[in-house]
Amino acid sequence: MYFPCMYFPYDWMAFACFEVTGYFLGFVSLAYEIVTEFPVVIFLAFLLVLAVIELRKLKEKTNG
Repeated sequence: MYFPCMYFPYDWMAFACFEVTGYFLGFVSLAYEIVTEFPVVIFLAFLLVLAVIELRKLKEKTNG
């Protein structure tokens, strides 16, 4: 998976490539774990965001 990083001409470039790829894969795996472990929490957070948007629209309608 890290094979393309080996083609950089300098060691620090390859090291930076390895680091960035590792952090990216870590974030992807963390996001996947959150989605698979806590789908109910994500759904409730989505509903909360929708409710806040609707309340802001209602507030604008009553004030304006």
